[in-house]
Amino acid sequence: MKIDLDMPSDRQPPKDGDAAQNRGAKLFHEKRYVSHDGLSLYYRDYGETLAGTPILCLHGLTRNSKDFEQLAPILLEMGRRVLVPDVRGRGQSDYDSRPENYHTSIYAEDVLELLEAEGIDKVAVIGTSMGGMVALSLALMQPEILAAVVLNDVGPEIDPVGLAHIISYVGQVVSFSSWEDAENACRFIASAAYPTLDDEGWRLMTRRLFKEQDGNIIGDYDPAISELFRTVLPSGPAPQLWEGFDRMRAIPVLTIRGALSNILSTVTYEEMCFRMPEMTAIEVPNVGHVPLLTEPESLKGIKDWLGKIS
Repeated sequence: MKIDLDMPSDRQPPKDGDAAQNRGAKLFHEKRYVSHDGLSLYYRDYGETLAGTPILCLHGLTRNSKDFEQLAPILLEMGRRVLVPDVRGRGQSDYDSRPENYHTSIYAEDVLELLEAEGIDKVAVIGTSMGGMVALSLALMQPEILAAVVLNDVGPEIDPVGLAHIISYVGQVVSFSSWEDAENACRFIASAAYPTLDDEGWRLMTRRLFKEQDGNIIGDYDPAISELFRTVLPSGPAPQLWEGFDRMRAIPVLTIRGALSNILSTVTYEEMCFRMPEMTAIEVPNVGHVPLLTEPESLKGIKDWLGKIS
């Protein structure tokens, strides 16, 4: 599918003036492609001329491509091309008028169309939370495209405790009059997951989760993404993607778990290690859902994982 927009990387810096974010902005091109059902979907392309297996970074449920602003430049310095999309309904991608399409299998289809648009037939995936579930869906749909996978605090089953926590806040239409208020709300929701995060860390997280619109600070996603969680998941068991996980046996797999996670339970984590003993498994201390992937343990694991990709 033809790419319909390629914006130069020397765009205006973000209004918040964050130096790290501005440096990252110079490293990628902003692109778009059109999905099978007509949505204009956005992605960042770091190092588009680099050869070798590219890395595809997939964000979590309420997040977007800004989540990888620190990791993507590190991967680029390691000589890897990095693609980071905004999944439909998030960030700069179109919102879907049909909420039932906010589903991992549809996201996986979108990913396949992105790879087709770029002429990529094999990719290594770093999937955070929902992004990891998309990777598991890809393993079910088209496993041959996967060169390697990182599952960041996610597995074939969701812990019901964490699912209940997600349902308690996702999709709520909230608006803040200041970035300070938005940051306080972010701390309230996620403080248990990041007990040691400093003030700068909270500021960066808030800027990635929210956007300014018409003078208000709102979540940078379509509230309708909550449809799946409010109508489908509560009426039955959490999604099980063990078949997709088992299909990854032939490729390098790294699972990163936050030691305080309420999404990837110790039971599921241990079952993953048992079923795939060749998998590399790392627990990040003092972090819940999800590790930011900038922790020393995460970075070392990812660097070793990259070394296993041809």
